[in-house]
Amino acid sequence: MAQRSKYMGRWMVLAAASVATIVGGYLILTFPHPPSQASPTITFIGYTNTGGQTEALFRFNHPPRSGFAFGLHELSYHTSTGWAALPSAQSVSWRYETGLVAAISVETTNLPARVVVDIWTPRKGVAGLCDHLLGQLTRLVGETPTPSQFGVLYLTNQTVGLPSNP
Repeated sequence: MAQRSKYMGRWMVLAAASVATIVGGYLILTFPHPPSQASPTITFIGYTNTGGQTEALFRFNHPPRSGFAFGLHELSYHTSTGWAALPSAQSVSWRYETGLVAAISVETTNLPARVVVDIWTPRKGVAGLCDHLLGQLTRLVGETPTPSQFGVLYLTNQTVGLPSNP
């Protein structure tokens, strides 16, 4: 008799787990998912000198919803030997214009410039949940939370070299 009730108990646990798996799978598959977002890109718009120096204007297309920090990762110029950073290009200015337009100071408009922009986003999944909970706990004890780990997305585009005036 004890063997039979033990067998029935295992069968009931197995049946409940199966039903829970089927119901959970159905809910996951039928639950409305947010629309997928197009991949982020940057597009070269043109040159300007409104900042007192020559600047290349880039537009961010489809930035990630969770992006919270943008930066200039690399600026290099196309020379006869390939892509190279000019020594004076180490002090590059970076500012936002109206909307999602960035102005990046460039050395010259005669050479194509390659721009690599980094977008820092919070982590997703379990790691992101842990980061969020740690931030909330830090706020509860009265301290300012510091971001832990981030995902980084790199976007690359280049300017067009303008012919020099004779």
